[in-house]
Amino acid sequence: MLPLEGIIVLDLSRLLPAPMTTLFMAQMGARVIKVEDPVGGDYLRWSPPLQGEFSSFFYILNRGKESFTLNLKTDEGREIFKELVEKTDVMVESFRPGVMESLGLGYENLKRINPSLIYCAVTGYGYTETEYRNLAGHDLNYVSANGVANLNGTGETGPFLLGVQVGDIAGGSYMALISILAALFKREKTGEGEFLDVSMTHGSMPLVVMGFGEYLGTGHNGPESYTLNGLYPCYRIYRAKDGFVSLAALEPKFWKGFCEAVNRDDLLDKAYATGGEGEKVREELENIFLSKTVDEWKELNSNYDFCCEPVNDFSSLFSNPLFKENPVIDKDSEGKGILNFPVSSLRNSEILKAPSLGEHTEKILKEFLPGASYEVLRRKGVV
Repeated sequence: MLPLEGIIVLDLSRLLPAPMTTLFMAQMGARVIKVEDPVGGDYLRWSPPLQGEFSSFFYILNRGKESFTLNLKTDEGREIFKELVEKTDVMVESFRPGVMESLGLGYENLKRINPSLIYCAVTGYGYTETEYRNLAGHDLNYVSANGVANLNGTGETGPFLLGVQVGDIAGGSYMALISILAALFKREKTGEGEFLDVSMTHGSMPLVVMGFGEYLGTGHNGPESYTLNGLYPCYRIYRAKDGFVSLAALEPKFWKGFCEAVNRDDLLDKAYATGGEGEKVREELENIFLSKTVDEWKELNSNYDFCCEPVNDFSSLFSNPLFKENPVIDKDSEGKGILNFPVSSLRNSEILKAPSLGEHTEKILKEFLPGASYEVLRRKGVV
């Protein structure tokens, strides 16, 4: 039995953060009904590159969900939505604060219909009473506002753009999932629902805990004072002959293993060198790493154990035994890329597909509103 079997989720969200949350829930056995506008649906459906009918991004994030089209700007659409809410456990949306309230579908109204409803709102800055409340934003804005971006780059270059969506996924997807699972556990004890205010800006702040701790302890602030940002020679990415490798020999035993591997005992006390000395050590290591191929560094690491790993690109992951043994990334029977989460014992082993827009609308109407006419509602633009 999967952990969320029997849980019904209404997912009004679009794009990346909350759809990833509901993807995890679907893979854990929840029934996820994706409520989409009849005209176009989730914007991500049509965002290139495409994998057949869908955007590659949409396909990855919306597998195993049901698509139900509904125009919430119509009176009939809102009434149908309320009928769905009566039988729903969790509702997830990612509009700006106030949008659902303007439709009469905010948490205070919906909890009168279903007091056990868990309502999760994923927003950029949260339901704060500051000027941030109604600001538009994207991942880059959130990690700029909360200090995450300030820890990347150097004093000379300034902050670097991050290549991953830290605010969206860590602050949005993961924080929403953790909050929903905790709320479901609490509801088992109390029977009561909950409003979950998930701010991507606030939710991604645990990622700066080490930098924040360093600031509190030393007063240093910024990328060049952050020890895990390449400041130490023992914790950096270096270029090899034919690629890049990461060295993370933070503990003395691992640094000792590295020094032995490259026959440089004179570097034993230089792992944490900073300033001018640190710059010289880093330059020496750059030359050392350029002397060998990625495979040669892999072999040395297996013999001396100094925490060194190739920087893989995506094309290499499918053949990597680490990911073949635990296929969190995979391809379906049509060769389309998918993600499998969480750990294998808690997820659906079937490779399910993403739904076409409105694919399940008629079926869901018959189930939740048996007296409603799909054809009449479709002609009126309600579904």
